Amino acid sequence: MLDEAKTTVEQALRELTGLADVALTDGGEHADLATTVAFTLAKARKQPPVKIAAEIAQAIAADPDLKALDIAIETKGPYINFRFGSAYVRESLKAAVQPAYGSLPKKPDRIVLE
Repeated sequence: MLDEAKTTVEQALRELTGLADVALTDGGEHADLATTVAFTLAKARKQPPVKIAAEIAQAIAADPDLKALDIAIETKGPYINFRFGSAYVRESLKAAVQPAYGSLPKKPDRIVLE
């Protein structure tokens, strides 16, 4: 689920900014995901990163894919934070209790750990 959510956020940011690298990372204690893409755009647009972050957050909040995943978007200065809502957590828990969750197909390779 996390990979799907991260991919959805990345795609939305790429479409909105036109950049291939949107600098999406772990949000640490502030959020689930975060980006500093406003810093990258500040020089090209000749605008303060705080203003760019606010514009991006407002525009991306209307994305139906992010709404469907229940992802909240907020800015802290020039940083854009993404926080997963209760619907995301609920769906993650439903997936985690399914049989064979987290298992991978067997591989013929042999691994030795010392």
